[in-house]
Amino acid sequence: DAITGPSYGFNCPDALAFDGTNIWVANKLGSSITELNASTGSWVQTLSGSQILNPDALVFDGTNIWVANDSQNGQVGSFISEFNASTGMVDRTINTPKNYKWIFVSPTCLALDGSGIWIADLGNTNAIEFNVNTGAYIRKTTGGPAVSGVACVTYHSGYIWLSSINSAATIEYNANTGVYVRTISNILNPNQLIFTGSDLFIVSENPVDSVREYNSAGTLLKTVAKSNKSLGKGINTILVDGASLWTANYSSNSVSFYSIKR
Repeated sequence: DAITGPSYGFNCPDALAFDGTNIWVANKLGSSITELNASTGSWVQTLSGSQILNPDALVFDGTNIWVANDSQNGQVGSFISEFNASTGMVDRTINTPKNYKWIFVSPTCLALDGSGIWIADLGNTNAIEFNVNTGAYIRKTTGGPAVSGVACVTYHSGYIWLSSINSAATIEYNANTGVYVRTISNILNPNQLIFTGSDLFIVSENPVDSVREYNSAGTLLKTVAKSNKSLGKGINTILVDGASLWTANYSSNSVSFYSIKR
């Protein structure tokens, strides 16, 4: 099923987050985020303002929604902003993690790890973690195959998975140390991904716009979703809320959901 229409405020949806009740959608070219009721798909609210600029990633920490904003100007202007999910008010913005000489270039994905948030940045060769309370740098991923273009990170049970879009690799690391564990899959142009505790879902740009499901051993189970040709291409991110797989479809200004119950 697909949710479309101007009333939702979709403008090249590029990221999703789930707060336990509602789905949040980042509108990349609209510089806004839209909140939907996860049960009905109905519109709740759309947020915009100077603290939302080309939003490219979202994550919910239990109270707040974090937004990665991509200035699209190289190393100038990209930042992370934090919004209260209940009120929609901005709490703060972070231009660079404290105590680390690295600035956001093109942040594309965020993953919550307890009190830390991991950041995927297409301009970096590592994923970086910072403290949600202080904004200070904690650690980065190390070891394993060479990484070029960190497209996405996802966290579960002490481990993180990283997709290296230019290196055709999806890699697992120990989240407590940042140290390499193994390479899960070698597929061309892996983009967004999510690990549910049992299965890993990966958006691959080659073949175009498909979502593949792997088990924890890295074995391909099935292709779950493909872009609807009638709506256009562009699955840019995925989210699993338990019973459904949600996709944000950049090119068609739509959000789709698929049943993954077995």
